[in-house]
Amino acid sequence: MAAKPKYNPDFHDDWAWSLAAMGATNEEIAKAMGVSKRTIIRWSQEHESFGKALAIGKGVSDAKVIRSLYQRAVGYEYEEEKRIVEYDKEGNIKPVKVEKTKKHVPPDVGAQCFWLKNRQKAKWKDSPDYADSKKLEPKQRREEFEYKKEKDAGVIMELEDLEDVEEEVYGNSSSKREQPPETPSEAEKDNTV
Repeated sequence: MAAKPKYNPDFHDDWAWSLAAMGATNEEIAKAMGVSKRTIIRWSQEHESFGKALAIGKGVSDAKVIRSLYQRAVGYEYEEEKRIVEYDKEGNIKPVKVEKTKKHVPPDVGAQCFWLKNRQKAKWKDSPDYADSKKLEPKQRREEFEYKKEKDAGVIMELEDLEDVEEEVYGNSSSKREQPPETPSEAEKDNTV
């Protein structure tokens, strides 16, 4: 059985920080250092400087992601360089021309939703009514249900009002839309003869 690698604060702390700052996970850091993930966790618990280096490094990479997410949420501008290579009549390369274009990336709704749902959970959760109703007492739930029922009844009344308006405008009810004329029954045909 191979001997456990020994922890060296002068070596492992800086290395852990740099890997974590680049976004490496504990598993990836362990692989790079030739140890197990459990060893990384143990070192971070046993050696304060190692744990601190990991935490600070992860904070750096998290900050980069947060900044990128924020930029996607609000939109940003960047400069794009396009290098144009041209040749003269003899086939020789002319000096490279560089065209710089300012580009705009519009705000991304998905990033905005993610940001708000995590930063302002109470205001932006997906189903605030359902989540809040679980916390209510039975009497409060019943009152909320009655309120929602009244609200739904208001919507139904608005739909009925819409049918009345439609009847005024078109001269017929939506339930009595223009239907094809009925064909006379056999008995009616016999009476008309």
